[in-house]
Amino acid sequence: MKATFAVLCFLVAVAYALKPLTTPRPVIIDEGALNPRCVAPLDKCPGNVKIIYYYNRTSGCQQMHRGNCSDNGNYPTLQECQEYCLPAPGKQVRLA
Repeated sequence: MKATFAVLCFLVAVAYALKPLTTPRPVIIDEGALNPRCVAPLDKCPGNVKIIYYYNRTSGCQQMHRGNCSDNGNYPTLQECQEYCLPAPGKQVRLA
C-alpha cells in the first residue's frame, strides 16, 4: 500500500514537472494585410497640404505629407491605419 502511494506521488510530481514544457510559446506570424486598403500602393503626390498614413509591409503604418491630389484610399489618421491594417511583419504574435 505504501509503495503504491509512493508511486502515485512520484507520477503526480513528474506530471507537474512536465507541465511547463507543454505551455504555448509565442510564435511570430505574418499572414499579410487583410484589408485591400492596406496594400494600396503609396500614392506620391508632391506637396505639404495634408498628412496621411499608409501601410508599409516592412514597418507598419507610416506618415506621409501629401499635396492636394485625389485620394487613393490611404488613411487620414494613424489610429485608423492601425485599426484596419495588421502590425508590421515580425510584430504579429499568436500563441502556438
